[in-house]
Amino acid sequence: AAGATAELRLYTDGTHFSTVTIASPNQLLLEEIFVPFSAFASAGGDGGATFSSIGAIELVITGVA
Repeated sequence: AAGATAELRLYTDGTHFSTVTIASPNQLLLEEIFVPFSAFASAGGDGGATFSSIGAIELVITGVA
């Protein structure tokens, strides 16, 4: 829905992860969204994720009713 966001988190381990926030398009149709590696920001206490060694992926969607 319009106004929703999704935060994608990629983890190498508990202290090395990267995040990116994606705004929802203003439409109700299914849409494929491409997120380049360069869009991710380092968020872990010891640095960002190592993209060649991802151990977990988390997607958090925050929406409006």
